[in-house]
Order: sequence, then C-alpha cells, then structure tokens
Amino acid sequence: MAGFCTNCGQPLMDGAAFCTSCGHKIVAPAANTSQDMTQQPPGNTTPAGYQQPTPAGYQPPAPTGYQQPAPAGYQQPSPAGYQQQAPVPPFQTGPAGNAAAGLWLKLRREKQWYLVNPAMEITIDQGQPCSLENGQEIVIPITPGPHRLHFSCHVRNHDMDIFVQGNMCVQISWDRLWGSIKTEVQPF
Repeated sequence: MAGFCTNCGQPLMDGAAFCTSCGHKIVAPAANTSQDMTQQPPGNTTPAGYQQPTPAGYQPPAPTGYQQPAPAGYQQPSPAGYQQQAPVPPFQTGPAGNAAAGLWLKLRREKQWYLVNPAMEITIDQGQPCSLENGQEIVIPITPGPHRLHFSCHVRNHDMDIFVQGNMCVQISWDRLWGSIKTEVQPF
C-alpha cells in the first residue's frame, strides 16, 4: 500500500498515479516514509482506542426532535381552557353482543364484484370516520334519536338521515347503472 488518497481517503495501490476511487491525481509522497509505518486516512490523527476525557457534569446535546421521557407518575399540565374529549367508542366487528346494554347500528356493505372496489368511508354525525371494505359489516353502539350518516368513496358522496328507535341495519352498495352509492334500512 502506498497510502491514502488526499481527496477521498481511499487506500492507494503502490506506484499509482491516480486514485482508483475518485480519479484524483496522486502527488509523490515525501522521501521520509518507511514501509513499517502504518498509515492512516487523512483527518484521523488520534490513536486507535483513544477516548477524549469529558468534563465533569457534561451532558451531550440531545438529537433534534428528541423528547426526554417523563418521570413515573408525572402528568403534563393542560393548557388553560382545555377540555379533554370523551373517548370515541371503538368500532366493533362481528355480532352485536348484548343488545340490552344499548342500541346498535349495523353497517353492512354488500359484496359486489367490480374490477376496482375500494373501501368506503362512513361518518356518523360528523364524528370519526370508519372504513368499510367490500363484503364487510361492522356493529357500533348508537344513541336513540336522529343521526346523519355520510358515505364517501373517491368522488362519490351520499348522505342519509336516520331516526334510531331500536337496533338498525343499513345496507350499502353501488348502483350498477349510475355508479352512485345506494343505501337502505334493513332488519337487524
């Protein structure tokens, strides 16, 4: 080995006129080099295994975006006037469960065979949307009274007003003739 390239730091072959990595022209080294000396890439002047001493109490700066974990039991104070919203009940898949505990709304998407049949987004009373795939059904708790259901898929939108007095089922499908979203209330 003849040393390292002063441009890219890659090892050089003996007698090379140019670096094989970056093509930089090699300047002849000084006459005071010997074969038994180990050469290091430019910029690396500290011996191997050397660690620079650090002052007492020194804390290295945290990386950008890093948040130090909070101590156990710590609760972050809320801004003035902030009210935490009640958690949104999770959407349930499968059977309605115990209907005596409350009212249930079943959203059932008809299984239809199309070349492209993406998931449909459903929002109840401008709440959190849920996604309904082709042939899927979900059962969610609902309060009695009037509700507005909004169905959307790409550029197609459909609104439906319902009045809940008992358990309900809404069947959702695509109108094959017009390509619009079609909904109808069915027995639970």
